[in-house]
This record gives sequence, structure tokens and C-alpha cells, in this order.
Amino acid sequence: MKTKLITTTLLLLVFLQAYGEKLPKEIKADAYYNTFSFQKAIDKYTQIESLGTEGQRRLADCYRKVHNYLKAEEMYAKIVQSPGVTKEDLFNYILALRQNGKYTEANKQMDEFVRSYPGDQRSISYKVSKKDFEKMLTNQGCFTVRNLSFNGPQVDFGPAYFNGNIVFASSRSNNRLTKRLYNWDDNPYLNLFVAKFDSGQFVQLKSFGKKLNKKWHEGPASFSNKGRFMAFTRDNYNNRSKDGSVNLQLYFSTFGGEKWSAPISFKLNSPEYSIGHPSLTEDGKTLYFASDMPGGFGGVDLYRIQRLPSGEWGEPENLGKGINTEGDEMFPFYHESDQTLFFSSNGHAGLGGLDIFTTRFEKGRWSKVKNLGVPVNGKDDDFALIIDPQLKSGYFSSNRQEGKGDDDIYSFAVLKPFNEKFKAESLRLYVLNKQNGHPIQNAAVTFCDNTHQTTADNGLVSRGVPETESCAVKAEAFGYSASGKNLDLRNEEEKAVLTDTLWLELDRKFVLHNINYDFDKWDILPESAVELDKLVVLMNTNPEIKVELGSHTDSRGSAEYNHKLSQLRAESVKKYLVSKGLDEKRIKAIGYGESQLLNRCADGVDCTPEEHRENRRTEVFIPGLGKGENVKQQKGDYSDGTQNHKKEYSSKKVHGSIFDMKVK
Repeated sequence: MKTKLITTTLLLLVFLQAYGEKLPKEIKADAYYNTFSFQKAIDKYTQIESLGTEGQRRLADCYRKVHNYLKAEEMYAKIVQSPGVTKEDLFNYILALRQNGKYTEANKQMDEFVRSYPGDQRSISYKVSKKDFEKMLTNQGCFTVRNLSFNGPQVDFGPAYFNGNIVFASSRSNNRLTKRLYNWDDNPYLNLFVAKFDSGQFVQLKSFGKKLNKKWHEGPASFSNKGRFMAFTRDNYNNRSKDGSVNLQLYFSTFGGEKWSAPISFKLNSPEYSIGHPSLTEDGKTLYFASDMPGGFGGVDLYRIQRLPSGEWGEPENLGKGINTEGDEMFPFYHESDQTLFFSSNGHAGLGGLDIFTTRFEKGRWSKVKNLGVPVNGKDDDFALIIDPQLKSGYFSSNRQEGKGDDDIYSFAVLKPFNEKFKAESLRLYVLNKQNGHPIQNAAVTFCDNTHQTTADNGLVSRGVPETESCAVKAEAFGYSASGKNLDLRNEEEKAVLTDTLWLELDRKFVLHNINYDFDKWDILPESAVELDKLVVLMNTNPEIKVELGSHTDSRGSAEYNHKLSQLRAESVKKYLVSKGLDEKRIKAIGYGESQLLNRCADGVDCTPEEHRENRRTEVFIPGLGKGENVKQQKGDYSDGTQNHKKEYSSKKVHGSIFDMKVK
């Protein structure tokens, strides 16, 4: 299962520590493999001159787990030529070829797979979908896709709707004093985070709560009953399986008005297999989930289960061979009003590893499974899609190479039908800059039916026409005054596309939070990057705008030291903006040292870390518009530092001596 969250096998680790170099290399490699330390296993397997088929198989699997698909393909190519080749070896070779974009060879090998295993559901799916393969690879204009601004080098995936916001799983820091790292990829363990939707962007990222986020993996989640009931995935770290593995389990919690209740374990949970990836219907009476429990078709299957009037759960129902294959089917999302199921699979005919598929429940059965194609799917893993009630926009996860981190969350807008029952696009609304006519991206557009969409790079949102005579629409974007109008829908001709425009003017009282820093550092923090990304969009749409960056320090340290530190901070912001494509001639960066404190914390005054942090800032000033508002940021490391900037306290351990740094 994607991010199948399994911790170490303790006995094997003890065995390694006890015997060290006395073990044969392959035994040591196997031990690392069995404890999911895949990079260490790779290092050991590649030192073995004559590696057997099973060792090659494990090495190939290691490469696949760390996303080195070229090496995985190389190993599987050797394995499929060996006497001990299995059906799964051949299919994994096909997946590696797809993930490297080698579709001609992948289809050739898949034809061989079909001849050898005609009854396999993967063979059946491939034969049915083969004629549509070129269509999958060609952008049909159904979707626009955008990487969300809060993504970073960490793992972010599995979005779920929650009272107008989204909750997702992430390996980003949860501000714990002890940081636990997961063997698989040396990332921190996953926790649930919530992001608030505001002015076309997700902001105010924060932990979903200590009550639910514990020391190991949590997430993803699903919500029902207007956000008052939730199901979420968690490591079964209190009860290992017989072989020492820790599998996934499902838990439920209810919001009582002030806090979430203690999690309740799902009745099907077992230490011997995984259950996860929940999708609840709005009334909370039906749950879709993924599991590798015994009795399935192979790998991970999709199930649903009904909640009885007593409040207990009934018996699970496997969704059947039309959906499940001998491969993995995961991350279900059931769209109630359209009776459509979205899910991810590597068993159905696809373009890479996991692809996103859709099927509708009609006349008591599921329709033919359909691959959503590019740009939603590609040669990497694409998974965990959710979509709004109107089937107009949504979010999904992907580890595509052009992303910002390992797994990123992407938004998408639906431009035209992607299934037979979907209403065609009939309203196109552009949001443009009134001063120069440039399109405004990331503008939040709200419609009369209380749905909202975010504009694409061309300033466009598209949807079906609401079934009303008129519809009030409103657009908001950072740096602009909100604007709205009432659209007259009475004269819409059948099959015609209604096109209109909203014009936004620059706001002379815009708000851009100051950029804050950790003690003695000039690195751009994630919460500051969100603010700077807003500035990038504004400056791209208004090429005449220039910006002045004024950076400051707190009072600790010498005046000479602080002046240089402030200049480094100003230039770090400038460097960030230039890295986003802005011309450096439009950006002026000045360091003011400790000369312009915002509060009482001058030399010799006893202040809290939070008070000192207010002074460590870069202020953004746009001539003609105004100055960024000074808002206290809550995140970051409130290091208390020292006055003499010794090595153990300063940025010297990261950047070298500050006096060796060159500044302009």
C-alpha cells in the first residue's frame, strides 16, 4: 500500500548490532531490507559480486521503494531472464518501464503478460483499455493542474475536505522536541495537518491536534456529519504482527464541540494486515477503505461497509473484480451525488505506478473503470484524489519529478466532461488586472451556489451554468480589491458557452506579513515562503511594480555583527524572489541591523524569545502601494541564543562564519 507504514523488526536490528561485520554481506543486506532501511540494503546488495535471483528481486524492490526507477528497471530486466522469474517479477518490470516513460517496451511486455496469464484481472483490464492508451497520453483539455504553494521538500499527501479547509498527512515538523525518523526514507513520521482556505490560497497551516497526532504515523483522514465525525489511518504500533511488522489500522473520533474524542478502533483492525485510506459518506453510514486482508484478489483491495442503526459496523463488502485486481487498489473517494468512485491503482492499465481511475455505480453495478489520463496521471505515482460536490475542482497527490518534494498535493479544475454523465462546461469566467489586462492567477472566485474555484495561470475558471436566472460572482486576490457582478443566465442557448470577465484593481491597503527569522539565521522559513509566493504572483501580473526589502535583527550581539546579519537576511529574500523568476533589478535589499526595533527590547533589556523574534524581520515595501503589515508569526524556533555568537549557537555550523560571508 502506498506509504505502507511499517516500522522496524526489532530482533533483526539487535542481530545486526550484535554481529556487525561478522555476518555475510547478503545476510546483512537482507536484514536492512527486512527493517525497511532500503538505501542501506542497496549499499550492501551492490557489494555482492554474485547475487542470486532472490537477492536481485530484493535489490530491485529497494530501488523501486526509493524511486530509483531506472535502476529498478535494470534489475527487473535481469530477473525476467532468469529461470526463477515469477508473474509479479514480470509485472513489476512493466511498472518500472512505465515509470521511466518507456511505453512501447512496457506494452510489448504487457502483451507477453496477457499471453502468459490471460485470466489475471490486470490482463483483462489491459486488453479492454489498450485501444484508449494513446488517448490517455494526450491531454484532452479536461483538467488544469497546479502545485499548491504550501508544498515543500517534505511528504504531503492524502487531502480531505473539512469545513471548507483541507486536512492532509505530512512529514513536516510538528514542533516536537524529539524528532523521530522513519527507516524507509529518513523523514519524520506522518501527522495530520489542517490548512485554511483564504483568498484563493491555503494558509495558516497547523497541526490537527495533539489528541490525534501521536509519536508515529497518522493519516490520511476522512470526515462526515459536517466535520463532526472522522475516520483516520494510524500505525498499529502497540500490537505488532507475528513477523514483527507494524501495519495500518483505522480509528474513529467525534467532535464534541470543543475537542475530539479519544480514538475508537475499527472492528476489523488486526495486527496481521493493514486497513487504511478511509472515505466516509456525508451521513457517516458508509465507509470505503483499502486493505490487504485475506480473501481479496491480491495485493491491496477496496472495500465498503455499512453502519447499522445500532451504531455498529456490519460486514465488509469487497468491491469486486471489476475494480480490484491482483495489483494494488487504494485511496478510494466516493462522490455521493454522482455515485462516482475515484481510486488509485497500479493493476489497471495506466501510465506509471499508481494512476487515478473513476467508475460510477449504475443499476446495481460499477461501470467500466476509466483512467483519467494526463495531466492528472503521468509516469509517476498519482493518488488520493478528492473532488467537490459539483465535480468542478478538487485535489490529488503525486510524487511527479517536477514537484517540490517527495509527495506533493495538487489542485485541479475541471474544464469539460471526463465521464459520460458529467455536465459539459458552459461558463467560462476570466479574472483580469484592470490596469494592464494581464490574467490574475490564484484568484478565489465564489459563485452564487457557495462553491469556489481558483483561477489558473490564464486567469480562467470554468464550470457548468447554475440552474438559476442569475448568479452573483465575486473574485478576490492578494494585492487587489475584491470585485463582483451579477451574471444574467436567462438567455443562455443550449450547448453555448457563456463567457464573462471580472476586472480587479490594485488595493492601496494590501496586507503582506513581515518575513521573520530564527535566531542568528537568515534562512527563509516555510511560513515566510507562503507570503513571498503571494508577492511573486502580484509582481508577475504587474511588471511595473518594484519592491524594497528592509531587513532587521534583534538587539543581541554587536552592532557590526547585526548589520551584516540583516544584510544577509535582505539578500536571502531577494535571492528567493529571483529564484521564482523575478528580475533582480526590480528588487532593492537593505539591511538596517538593530537600529529600528519594534519594541522595548534594546540592549540590556530582559525580553522573551517571542519579543525578540518580532524584531528579526524583513519588511516589504512597494512604492505606491504600501508596506507589509507587522503581524506576529507563531511558528519557528525561539532560540534564546547568546551575546557572543559562539559556534554552538550561531549559523556558523550551517553557513560558516558570518564574517566570511560576502554581502553586497
